[in-house]
Amino acid sequence: MNTHAAPRVDVMGLALDRVSEAEAVDRAVSGLREGRGGWICPANLDVLRQSVQAPEVHSLVEQADLVVVGAGIAGLTTALLAARDEGVRRVVFSSSTSVYGSSREMPTTEASPPDPISPYGVAKLAAERYCISFSRVYESFETVVLRYFNVFGPRQTPFSQYAAVVPLFVTAINERRPVTIFGDGEQIRCFTWIGDVARAIADYSLDSRTDGEIFNLGNPVPVTMKELALKIHLAALRSGTLKDCRPLMFEHLATHEDDVRIRIPSIEKARRILGWEPTVTLEEALERCVAHASALYRTQ
Repeated sequence: MNTHAAPRVDVMGLALDRVSEAEAVDRAVSGLREGRGGWICPANLDVLRQSVQAPEVHSLVEQADLVVVGAGIAGLTTALLAARDEGVRRVVFSSSTSVYGSSREMPTTEASPPDPISPYGVAKLAAERYCISFSRVYESFETVVLRYFNVFGPRQTPFSQYAAVVPLFVTAINERRPVTIFGDGEQIRCFTWIGDVARAIADYSLDSRTDGEIFNLGNPVPVTMKELALKIHLAALRSGTLKDCRPLMFEHLATHEDDVRIRIPSIEKARRILGWEPTVTLEEALERCVAHASALYRTQ
């Protein structure tokens, strides 16, 4: 990760478990309050998630060049207004593949008609429009929207009701439990290593070519849910986490009503404009997650 734009939240270090949330937030906030500029990333950080709806958000973004937001509509509008009032150059919104919903265009491009099914997807799409509206209405105020496709990494928790599939599968396999699959497990998805997304945020968020744009960020290599579980199981066997070769077991549940059968991103726009594309393969990323989880199990 580049360091010349400090102080800022260490996005790459935080994503890859190199720094704690407290350390990252302290670096960014202390630097901003000392007037050294830089940028701040409140997405998914507890201290900033709490502040985003409080008056203190103005002091957090004061003198920042860039604010990265992953909050809902209420938190986003608060951050947008604070950023505008404090003269922040740009807001980057962390959106989601869920805005595409039932879109049947594959691979899905940024121009594909959004058709969100879930309330989460609807909220993300509305938040995107807020960002674009602010950039059009307020002079010298810039925004960029990043649509993530199933981003995963070693710090994800399997214990939340919104837990992502990779940490759920890793935990089940480590605990020798059947892996829960919805439907037949042949749904196709693409999974993106957190480090690749963090690199895009760090390297391109202030790039003049991204102002007012929407970008898909994802790894366009497709995999079924069953194949994903088998890859994690193989990674666990190779790492020595599993000492036996018992076959992987599945527990099949009814498919969710909002479950999309196939979703593959087109990242041609990010390649063409930014030169960005994923550098870590799915297999390598899964091995890193399994190794991280195994280390945690050994310390318990």
